[in-house]
Amino acid sequence: PEQQLASFVRYGKSTFAGLFSNSAWTALARKISTEHYDIVHLSRSHLVPRLAHFRGRFATTLDLDEDDLASFTSLARLERRQRRNFRAGWQEQQGSASDRMVGQSKGAVDAAFAASRLEALNLSRRHAGLPVEFIPNAIAIRRTRRAPQPNTLLFVGTLNYLPNNEGLLW
Repeated sequence: PEQQLASFVRYGKSTFAGLFSNSAWTALARKISTEHYDIVHLSRSHLVPRLAHFRGRFATTLDLDEDDLASFTSLARLERRQRRNFRAGWQEQQGSASDRMVGQSKGAVDAAFAASRLEALNLSRRHAGLPVEFIPNAIAIRRTRRAPQPNTLLFVGTLNYLPNNEGLLW
């Protein structure tokens, strides 16, 4: 585990940065080379290393959703409480790597977004010069008049995200 974590630290990127193969990105770059878009929206910080495909050609925005450094640090604390030190170290590295990628987006994106005012403020402070705006994830939805049904739950979210799993278990 120590060697695996050390390799991850040397890699220097979030594990999510490898979700798309280089050949997939090359194919995308080839396809967009003859296209024009008004705006390109990157959905998370792990896509920042691929900004080179778009930089200077299109307006670009980055949806950070949350402050990954703070979120992964919080997850690491949960892991440490359970004495899962390897997993805690992994979460800390995910946060550090994600935050480095956010830093690389300065000057490369026209706007970045966070889903809470506090996270937008913290990101702006930590990454001076990165234009981070607050845009909430949720909107107010008008109440319906349907009668409530007992013991029902609708969960919308990913199950590979530890806080979502913990929330459902709770």
